[in-house]
Amino acid sequence: MTIINSLIMKTIKRTMLFSMAVILMWSCKKNDQMKVENRDAPTLSTSVSSLELTRQKADETAIVFEWTKPDLGDSPYIINTLQFDLQDGDFSNPKGIPTDEDALKKGYTGAYFNLFLLTSLKLEPGVVANLKVRLKSQTDSSNDLPLYSEPINLAVTPYSLVSYTTSLNASKSALVLTEGNANETVIKFDWTMNAGSGDIVENTLQFDTPEGNFIDPKEVLMEEGLSERSYLGKAFNDILLSMKLPVDVQTSLRVRLKSKITPLDGEEEIVYSESVDIAVTPVFLTSYMYVLGSTVDSLISKEFNKYEGIVYFAENVDQVFEFKLAMDKAGNDAYGDGGQGKISVSGGNLSVIKAGSYQVKVNLNDLSIEMKPYQYTIRGNATTNSAGEVDLIYDNGKQFWTLTTNLKQGNIKFRFNYAWSENYGTDGTGALVKGAPDIPVPEAGEYYITFDLIAFTYSLTKK
Repeated sequence: MTIINSLIMKTIKRTMLFSMAVILMWSCKKNDQMKVENRDAPTLSTSVSSLELTRQKADETAIVFEWTKPDLGDSPYIINTLQFDLQDGDFSNPKGIPTDEDALKKGYTGAYFNLFLLTSLKLEPGVVANLKVRLKSQTDSSNDLPLYSEPINLAVTPYSLVSYTTSLNASKSALVLTEGNANETVIKFDWTMNAGSGDIVENTLQFDTPEGNFIDPKEVLMEEGLSERSYLGKAFNDILLSMKLPVDVQTSLRVRLKSKITPLDGEEEIVYSESVDIAVTPVFLTSYMYVLGSTVDSLISKEFNKYEGIVYFAENVDQVFEFKLAMDKAGNDAYGDGGQGKISVSGGNLSVIKAGSYQVKVNLNDLSIEMKPYQYTIRGNATTNSAGEVDLIYDNGKQFWTLTTNLKQGNIKFRFNYAWSENYGTDGTGALVKGAPDIPVPEAGEYYITFDLIAFTYSLTKK
């Protein structure tokens, strides 16, 4: 019994000692926290109470925050964070900006502060927002509670990261296209930009209907340095028809300028102008692009702003085969060589390396051009020249190949680009057949020859 009582007494003493130790530790910790809480919190002030940020002053200091040193004892390391919330918020989920270690003030540029307001606080550009700001100060010890300054009020107006061009203007608010104004200037667009003098700017006119809302607009790339663009009736009509606007019906057209700006010391940015509305009435027209300097009159547009045709360059003494492209026969604002597969109204002559026929494709949407040899010939012992081969010339209007030449009695075949990999003969019935035997020429004389790969026919007509 004595032994049992002794054990009980020892257990009670140990429990009492442990409980006193826990109470003492809790009391010390609470006293330490109370000690921090009773210290002086920092006082926060700002250089402005109302701030409207602008793109023009983005690189300047827009706002400066200052505060007094918080009373956090002898801690060598104090972390200060500026906390922001909406005026009706309770700082339960504040957005913070860190400050410099041991600093008592911090300034922010317009660009930095504007980005913080848009991305962290999700403020709306161009709209005044009322905020409250406080300073949170704490040590690096997990035992210390932070101190907070009293909140101060701040009214801010951020600017949009997408900066609009100053203006886009159209010379007309209503336009009816006709056969009569197809070759006349019917409308002009002009614009001004607020980009820097060293920025690289690529402008594109975008066309859509109000219902389309520029989700998938028609685009026409502008040449570098232009601040206006005029359209002949047929060119502008092509744009409207490509958008599948109804012919002879008035439709609302919406136009804006898309600008890709690449600053010398920054990242690429896409900006848009305000849109302009035009009431347009398109008409059905066939569009042509004239080839100046070849035997072919024009390329034909089969799709909006896209032209193609076969261009023939005859042999000449100087062996120079140059040309330009224009929307009228007079050669006004003719397109030349812009380099790297592009055309430009300020470029020199376009050229090919030797005589013959070339397939030429031009896309005015991106000012690109493609040219490649595209020559059909007659080959055989019926030809009268030393090479035994004569070039055919493509008729872009009739869309087949023709030739007037002297032939001897004998045989010929048609072939492509001076090679037998693609050749055409006849099966004996007069039909044109790929890879078939020779076509006979019954007697010598001058012949008018046609070669039609659409109808798949040929003819030899003796004059």
